[in-house]
Amino acid sequence: LLFTDSVRVFDRTQHVEVAHFELPNELVFDEIRFSPNSQYLAMIGEGTKLTVMPISGEGETKTFGDSAPRYNSLAFSHDSSKIYACDGTSTVIAYDFERSAESIVIFSGEEQFRIHHVECSPDGRWLFAGDSISENAAVLLDLVDGQEYKMIEHFGGDHTFSADGRLLATTSTDGAIRIWDVEKG
Repeated sequence: LLFTDSVRVFDRTQHVEVAHFELPNELVFDEIRFSPNSQYLAMIGEGTKLTVMPISGEGETKTFGDSAPRYNSLAFSHDSSKIYACDGTSTVIAYDFERSAESIVIFSGEEQFRIHHVECSPDGRWLFAGDSISENAAVLLDLVDGQEYKMIEHFGGDHTFSADGRLLATTSTDGAIRIWDVEKG
């Protein structure tokens, strides 16, 4: 996504603009996400910090992290209170943006494991962290007890949780689509 001087958010059903944000300088964003409660818009891109804007236009735009690590992927928690991000290293960090700008490392894998994808399950229990480039594997993190739950092999780069968070579908390096029962594996 390329924004030259502003971000505009439209309501498709009403055909009206609901938010407009002025941006400083020309920025390129690679990924953009709405929070589950539809109150925030988060963006990441090359040379930019993780940016979170309130959709209402009221309140401050917040930035997180250092612009040196280029974030590859981001995901909101199910309750919209945290943002999970990865930067192509073996680490996933969390920002509790409603309380603090400090980051918390929630996963740090082996050095060769390079995380390029993160997604939180709709029920808030699981965080998917995947490496589709060097290791072709992914890990499920249990956000309730903070433990690594399961390693998924042959990860091919795409994934999605079911609406209830019980199932995970992943593409595979062997051309298959695998559906995982998250609890049973």
